[in-house]
Amino acid sequence: MKLADRIAIVSGAAKGMGRDICLTLAREGADLMVNYQTNSQAAQEVVSEIKKMGRRALPHQADVSDNNQVIAMVDRAIKEMGCIDILVNCAGIAARVAFMDASIEEWHSIINVNLHGPFYTMKAVLPHMRQRGSGNIVNISSNITKWYPPTSSLYATSKA
Repeated sequence: MKLADRIAIVSGAAKGMGRDICLTLAREGADLMVNYQTNSQAAQEVVSEIKKMGRRALPHQADVSDNNQVIAMVDRAIKEMGCIDILVNCAGIAARVAFMDASIEEWHSIINVNLHGPFYTMKAVLPHMRQRGSGNIVNISSNITKWYPPTSSLYATSKA
C-alpha cells in the first residue's frame, strides 16, 4: 500500500469526486477525515466504506468558507488522528445560471467556497506539515475552464 498509515483530510468528501478520492486513498492505506458541509448521511456512508477496508475514518462537518470551522477541523484531525500528511481540496459549488442573471450573493458564495476554502485549509495545515517536514496538498480544479458553458461562468471563473 503506497499510503500506509498516512492521514488525509479531503474537503467536499461526501459525494462525487471527493467521495471517490477518499475511497481511493483508503484503498492505498490512508486513514481519513471526511469533510462535509450538509450531507451527514452521505459522509457517514463514506466513513463506513472506509472502515470496511480496515482504515480509520472520521466524518467532520465544516464549511470550508469559514476559516474558524476549518481551523477546528484541522485541530481535530491532529488531535484525534495524530497528524496530517495529505490535504485534498475538493469542495466546490456552482450556480447553473447565466452571468447576467447571477446575484451578488451567488457570486460571493461560489468564491467563498471555491477560492477562499482552499486558502483557509492550506493556511491551517501548512504550519503542521512544515513542522513535520513533510506533507502533500492537492487542489482540485476543473476542465470547465477550457470550454466555459454560458451557465457556468461563475464556477469557471472561480476555478480558473
